[in-house]
Amino acid sequence: MTDSKVATFHPNFMRDLGYKVRNMGYRLIPITPGTKACYEADWPNIKAAPEDITRWAKVKPYGIGIITTETPVLDLDCFDEDFVTEFRNEIDIRFNRPPMRIGDAPKVAILFRTLAPFNKVRSAEYLTDKGRKAQLEILGKGEQFVAFAIHPRTRKPYKWEDDYGPATVRVEDLVVLTAEDRQWAVELFERMAEARGWQRRSPGSSAPADGDNELRGDPEPPDWERKLPRIMSALAAFPPAVRADYDLWCVIVAALHYESGGSEEGLQVAEDWSGPGWEGPEKKTVRELWGTFRRKPEDGDVATAGKIYYLANKQYGWVEPGRDSGPLRLIHYDDVQPRLLDGYVVKGLIGPQSFVLLYGTKNTGKTWFALDISLSIAAAGRRFFGRRVRQAGVIYVAAEAGRSIENRVWAAKQKFGSGLPFAAITTPIDLRSNDVDLKRLVEKIKSQNIGAPVEFVTIDTLSRVLAGGDENAPGDMGALVMNLDRLREQLNTTIFLVHHAGKNENRGPRGHSLLVAAADTVMESTYSKAAHIFKVQVEHQRDYPIDGLFPFVLREIEIGRDSDDELIKSCVIEETSFEAIQADKILSMSTRNAVEILENLCRGAADNRANESEWKDSFIKSNLTTEAKTPKARAEAFRRMKIHLLEERIISCEDGKVWLNDQL
Repeated sequence: MTDSKVATFHPNFMRDLGYKVRNMGYRLIPITPGTKACYEADWPNIKAAPEDITRWAKVKPYGIGIITTETPVLDLDCFDEDFVTEFRNEIDIRFNRPPMRIGDAPKVAILFRTLAPFNKVRSAEYLTDKGRKAQLEILGKGEQFVAFAIHPRTRKPYKWEDDYGPATVRVEDLVVLTAEDRQWAVELFERMAEARGWQRRSPGSSAPADGDNELRGDPEPPDWERKLPRIMSALAAFPPAVRADYDLWCVIVAALHYESGGSEEGLQVAEDWSGPGWEGPEKKTVRELWGTFRRKPEDGDVATAGKIYYLANKQYGWVEPGRDSGPLRLIHYDDVQPRLLDGYVVKGLIGPQSFVLLYGTKNTGKTWFALDISLSIAAAGRRFFGRRVRQAGVIYVAAEAGRSIENRVWAAKQKFGSGLPFAAITTPIDLRSNDVDLKRLVEKIKSQNIGAPVEFVTIDTLSRVLAGGDENAPGDMGALVMNLDRLREQLNTTIFLVHHAGKNENRGPRGHSLLVAAADTVMESTYSKAAHIFKVQVEHQRDYPIDGLFPFVLREIEIGRDSDDELIKSCVIEETSFEAIQADKILSMSTRNAVEILENLCRGAADNRANESEWKDSFIKSNLTTEAKTPKARAEAFRRMKIHLLEERIISCEDGKVWLNDQL
């Protein structure tokens, strides 16, 4: 019997997962077993109801397909494993690890959402050096992809990496794929293929970028996610008095309605721009008037983002940040010379006028690291973890710590000495909802003589300067990033932003992905409980090699006594050796996993304390003590491991209870 005649078992994915996928917001369709197709009539227009799923599940073991009109997919059709790995790495950096589905490995499908449905986009088609087809397709309107089924060729189920896919991720939590993103992905694919010398067989098809007609207000298809940073920048140019001109207000808000598709996000931007307490005719609020705007007025005068840009530019002198108003500069190939004198802030790590993002979970040393690198830049002649540092004036915006940062700075004087061009701002500021605090911050910094020009501004943390905004909302995060760009441009400074990691630590910083996309340097802070070592690791660089691991410990500094005559202490960081990092890596695997088992048991207990007997049983049953062959030997291995953790003060025990010291 040949392989092609071997019967394949097809699970009933529709019955098992159909309701869950629908509840996550996806438009699902039935996939006929053994195929990648849906044979339902007019399937591109199906909007499955629960009764449809019930009916399909009873007919046969259908797979699940998803219509890509609102949830487009990057379909990478390539069997070159190195190529796919490199392409995926670039996707991870730009989009913060979106959901990825594997069918016929190493080919991959990558899931997004869109606010403006588009037609299918294709890259050029290539032949690899092994003679196989390679192409990138971006599936959009009227297309579908298989989400859950048995692959017809491999006869194995399609897999979502880390179970991160349509059964676990809601549509609104997907990364938005913009027109700019689509063009970037196609250009990336073709650039990588050309670099490998692959034969180009046919041209691709992709949407053009914006034209100059946009500034004249000519209609263009809405693309909210891509245009939002420019819109926020232009809106900031309008003086408050404009809101009182109802006719002009209607033009602006109608454009926001058109570009956002009348969404709640667009309404939020309109409300923020209109200001607190704004009222229109008959005392109607922005929300009450929002629904009266039509996306395409009958007279053909379409209100678009272009009208906002045009009015801001012509009436109030707005120029888009980063747009060169002079002639385009073109450099011929033979005229290109290496840029050797561009300078640095921290050599090989942070460039001048760059945007740096440091993120991590709580208690991983983020503020200690941020303060130390800030003071290292302010101090003359110092190195930071062996790297050269160019001295500059530093402003530290302690938005989260407030005046408590003073204890840390005082302790740091014992390490750095006195007379540094450094100052801290300890009052709350809002860098999201308007430009009032941005102007105050710029004016304050420019008016102060701290001993050297300010070229480095640390902001600790993002959540505090977001001032109540939604980190996951592109409008709020886009407004913050835009204000940070304006701060950077007006002061010619580097921005060093401290932020928190998300609930899933493996998925990077908390909030919308445009933050990571805007950063020149991204670093993550972590803490090893077993080795008592803090580590900051470089994850992304725009202009430098992705190279940098900074291990450190905290050294206590006595700073005085309080009103009760009790000793007050703070800390400074001390570099530790790479040998310590290596020692951390080679810690006993059984000890590492014993800590993880205890951490899970404590997390499930109301008082964060676990029963020692339960911990011991779980440790022995986990097969981590494979070197111990008898029950007695395993019990002895547990005893030695427990003593080690007690001596290292990683755990504490009392009355049959055990806990991790950093959890209480």
